[in-house]
Amino acid sequence: MEVLENPKDNYIATKGIAAIPHFLSKGLKIKNAAVKSIERTKEGWYVNAVPYKQEYKMYGPFDFLIFAMAAPQSIRIIPNLGTPFINSLNKIKMTTTMIAIITVKGN
Repeated sequence: MEVLENPKDNYIATKGIAAIPHFLSKGLKIKNAAVKSIERTKEGWYVNAVPYKQEYKMYGPFDFLIFAMAAPQSIRIIPNLGTPFINSLNKIKMTTTMIAIITVKGN
């Protein structure tokens, strides 16, 4: 991972796109788990998730949750809170993009 010297940080993922969150999360305790659902209570947010090769477990309470996934995946785990946020997610239309990188060995 390279950080360019610039007033605004620029990140180049020379070791793959996953290098960016790995770099930005240094010093944080990260748990990789498949999220089944989330729940909001008076204490905060709870996440029902299963870490790799384990049973589902509730984690929390958390003050905030950050979603770093496409809208359709977010909608599946966010409860209907009756907020404009859910309506906004439902309006997002995903499109497929195909990218091809072709190298032609010339004469």
